[in-house]
Amino acid sequence: MNETYINDYCNIYSGCIGKFGKHSMISDTRKNEHVIYNKSGKEVLKDEDARNRWRPLLGSGRRIQQYIKKPVEEYIYVHEDEKMRKKYAKSGFDLEKYEGEKILIRQTGSDLITVYDNEGYFCLNNMHIMYKTGNKYSLKFFTALLNSYLYNFYYHTISMEQGRTMPQTDIDVIEELPVLEVKEYEWLEELSDDLLELNSKRTKISIDNEVLMENREKIIESYLEVYKQKTELDNEILEKRLSIEYLIMKELGLDDHEIRYIINHINSYVSKEWDSFLISNGKETNLENIRENLAKEISSAKLMETSSEQIAKEYGVEVNTVNHLKFSLVTSSTDVNLEYLLDMSPLKEKIKKVIIDELYSTLDRDISYFNHFHCREILKNKLSNFAELMYTYSSGETVSTENIIKEILNEYSSTWRSFQKNRENNKSLFVKYDTNILGLAKWDDEVHKKFFIDAINYHTSSQLDDDKYKGTVFEGIKKTHKKASSALEALTKMDIKDKNDYIELLSEKVN
Repeated sequence: MNETYINDYCNIYSGCIGKFGKHSMISDTRKNEHVIYNKSGKEVLKDEDARNRWRPLLGSGRRIQQYIKKPVEEYIYVHEDEKMRKKYAKSGFDLEKYEGEKILIRQTGSDLITVYDNEGYFCLNNMHIMYKTGNKYSLKFFTALLNSYLYNFYYHTISMEQGRTMPQTDIDVIEELPVLEVKEYEWLEELSDDLLELNSKRTKISIDNEVLMENREKIIESYLEVYKQKTELDNEILEKRLSIEYLIMKELGLDDHEIRYIINHINSYVSKEWDSFLISNGKETNLENIRENLAKEISSAKLMETSSEQIAKEYGVEVNTVNHLKFSLVTSSTDVNLEYLLDMSPLKEKIKKVIIDELYSTLDRDISYFNHFHCREILKNKLSNFAELMYTYSSGETVSTENIIKEILNEYSSTWRSFQKNRENNKSLFVKYDTNILGLAKWDDEVHKKFFIDAINYHTSSQLDDDKYKGTVFEGIKKTHKKASSALEALTKMDIKDKNDYIELLSEKVN
């Protein structure tokens, strides 16, 4: 049979590129109105009925892993009229290529990282799209091939991208990869489909928001149940992945020694799970035996002090085998610190979102600048279990609630200077006027000006006026002429009514 190549069955297409930068066409909400400006600030397109023109977006290569999509609330503006679209779109906006089934391929990196999609996700040019032109094989079959150890090993060999600074996947090289003739290709498609489904199910498992309104004991109990479900799914995912890899490498006629060589190239070691699978001729992995032996070899202290990845490599096992053992230790002993054993970041992210959502909705109504103390009072009033949430977020350690709130707000904030420089492309929720004084980034300058006027009045006031500022965000802040001057400079760059009158009046105070 003649050798065939990827481009005999599929074409590859690069993702969306905008004429005026990606931020001109991206939003984290389905906005009712959308305006696009060119690089000179001139309005190019204004859509007052934009809500139904936002399409789900995987905006970064990090949003995909092999067999996994990791979406967030992110959308791209896609006008259905091609003439309108050409006003802001440079390339990569062929709607049919996104609406049908496709494979998304990460662009940055030396590995082939792909995932199948039939949910209409768009992507930017940090990903490629692969779509079918031939009939024999499904895209799930090609997803399995491209993600496989064998194809990554071969791709590393011929692309010479591994080890380079900022390696990029090459469309031409991928299109010219030979297609392995798999006799049981329908089984490979089925295994690929199973793996996609399992990973999708795992991604969606999460602690309910309602549980986050409970006490810490209930929150931790629910999180451990979520962790258990994910760990159990990881075992199924491992079994499916081993089966796919084994099928592909055996189809090429590789012996166990050659298979181990490729595994070692990809993972830098051959795990006991792989050894067990190879010994059984691809039929099973004796996970229970491997776990029991690891439990005998490793101490509880080692489990708590060392990352799962380090332990896996040192003891020659898969990461989820270590995670399973750590989880067993957590559920069998009360004298352990969860933070040292389990990945608590998903729980912290959920708590963080609750805090941000509560703050944002309240502050958006208040329309007044604020500080961390103000935020703490809002959360204490809005969340009946505020203290429990803070204690859970800090993993049971004694950390001031103010510092936790400050840490969370900082993650979602830009400085005023940075915000002004890149206002059209801003994605921060908050803007920091001063070290501990913030506002919402969505406010227009008529709202922002209030802080800068008050800051000038405060920093130019006498000590006799100090009582006037007690209980405000300015209490305790050292008065400086420099800060008054900076506030005046900020006002000169703002788009506000009667600006000249403000500047004239306030300049007398500052100067």
